[in-house]
Amino acid sequence: LEWTTCGIFLSLIGGFLMLQTARLRFRFTGSTVDVLRVHGLSDTGQDDAQSPDTDIGGSGGAIREKSRAIGPWGYSSIVNWEFWWPGFPVLAYFKETQVKETGQRHFFPVIMDGKTLYQQMLLNFGKSQTSKPPVEEWQQLSPLHPHGYAGYKQKLMKWWGKTEKQLALQAKIEQAKTIFEGMLDPDQRMVTIDKLKIIYQNFKVWAEKSLQQLQSTVKQFMASKSATK
Repeated sequence: LEWTTCGIFLSLIGGFLMLQTARLRFRFTGSTVDVLRVHGLSDTGQDDAQSPDTDIGGSGGAIREKSRAIGPWGYSSIVNWEFWWPGFPVLAYFKETQVKETGQRHFFPVIMDGKTLYQQMLLNFGKSQTSKPPVEEWQQLSPLHPHGYAGYKQKLMKWWGKTEKQLALQAKIEQAKTIFEGMLDPDQRMVTIDKLKIIYQNFKVWAEKSLQQLQSTVKQFMASKSATK
């Protein structure tokens, strides 16, 4: 049942992304970027109103009629942007100050030609807070390329080392091993049970504190939202 539920969920997500791929386009003009909703195939496969602006997306077939979905946002209002990852496009993001002065964040999955999208973001969005490789290195950054594979492996190992250090995973693994061995040893079983009770109480205190912090954060967020309206 769990695998069936997971399969249905992934199928729904995949269907949604396929629908969005067919319906949405990103358009980069000389000064703005916006999202277009497309519908209706052209009989000629050409768009008489097409301009030198760059539309990102499409199935390689006929050009479709377009209507604006959201935007536009001026390039000058974009204060930061990210692209995860050049050569292996999954997610893109930008933050603009056009909607609100404190900045509005936009995340979107890369459901179009990732390389062209990355090229346009490099060209039009200005500098990001993190360095970006040139578009010419796109192919080398692919996980299927030896250079790209080595790079992603290095990033993964670096992330794992940092995560392991923050969570003290090695110490927790050793603790779990000691508890397991203690439960198997009749002479140490009662002592081990007492240790488990202490661990449970510590976890309970931590969970209650974390829940309180989460509730406080949500209240502050809702209060700030109400203040801006």
